[in-house]
Amino acid sequence: MSDGDDSLETLFGRAADARAAGAPAEGVLYLRQAAERYPGAALAHLMLALALIDLGRAQEAAAAATEACRLAPDTAAAHRALGRAQRLAEEPEAALAALDRALSLKPFDADAHYERALLLAQLKRRDDAALALKAGLVCAPKHEGLKRLARRLGSAASSP
Repeated sequence: MSDGDDSLETLFGRAADARAAGAPAEGVLYLRQAAERYPGAALAHLMLALALIDLGRAQEAAAAATEACRLAPDTAAAHRALGRAQRLAEEPEAALAALDRALSLKPFDADAHYERALLLAQLKRRDDAALALKAGLVCAPKHEGLKRLARRLGSAASSP
């Protein structure tokens, strides 16, 4: 797995190459190596969290994202990743807190609004989900996930 150059940039590059080659689990190995070799690098933990989310390993992703948030508490992307991982791990209250923190840091983060709207819809908080959805669409009117969720919530509203 290593050819001697284990810089953070090299490990990220190997992870990206593995993912592009259709081997995302191998990419996670490089990202885990990056997080272990560079424990103070918030980006390494964030990238690991995102890769683990993509593999459906939500609890591991939440742990990596928690570390990214600890290392970079003012980074909205880390809090958004944590919220997404916690939503997928079925930890709704923690997910909501993380997404709220992400939005307090970056109010126009359409992806955070999307994650928040998804979570609120899952919790059957339709009015709150609709508000989160509207806020996201203000930020990014062409966001595919937000538009899809709007259609879903709209059709659910018109169903008996």
